[in-house]
Amino acid sequence: MDSTKWVNGEIVVEVRNKQLVVNLELVGQMENIGLIFTDPDVIDAISADFNVLSRESDTLFTFGEIYGTYYNDGSEGSAPGSFLGDVVAVFALLDDVAAYAVWKCQSKNCETLEFLSIDPLTQLPGAALLSFVDSNVAHRPFVQWDGAVFTFQIDDKPPVVFDPVAAGAPIAGAPNFPVKYVGARAQLLSGESGAISLTIDNVRAGSAIDIPTE
Repeated sequence: MDSTKWVNGEIVVEVRNKQLVVNLELVGQMENIGLIFTDPDVIDAISADFNVLSRESDTLFTFGEIYGTYYNDGSEGSAPGSFLGDVVAVFALLDDVAAYAVWKCQSKNCETLEFLSIDPLTQLPGAALLSFVDSNVAHRPFVQWDGAVFTFQIDDKPPVVFDPVAAGAPIAGAPNFPVKYVGARAQLLSGESGAISLTIDNVRAGSAIDIPTE
């Protein structure tokens, strides 16, 4: 068999003790895996208990995440089934870091994107540090879109509000590729390796008023 035609790694998703257990181990691949919501159009807020049991990676791009597309900015060429123009919000949880990122997709598959969020360390577009967190314990990330701004929060720490419109992505309509999920991601270049094992429990999703932030 030709090993170049197969994913080099291991992907395991199972329910154990009423928790979702995700194990992702890859080399030079990009993969995300988890629970995809069947009704993303009616979900504006997502929260869940994440516990990163172990994480080893050559890069920062191996993490647990809450991912969603929330609206489209009307980019020329956008169409149903295409990510082009869709605005994405991600809450990322590494072993000891919680961060968020917001971007708009600039291609059909979102392989090309433009960050709207700003890295506070470099003041350049990219992921933004939300908080340092304790390792090997459960944490509760929270993401909410109220139709104007995103709110990101981890546990009982102060929430952070981000305005994607002010950052350059006007609201033109619903996302062309509606999707929301909780799970894990590894985004690795050739030769890079990454592994993460985590549990997800107490998933809550609904309209913005259904899930309190406290």
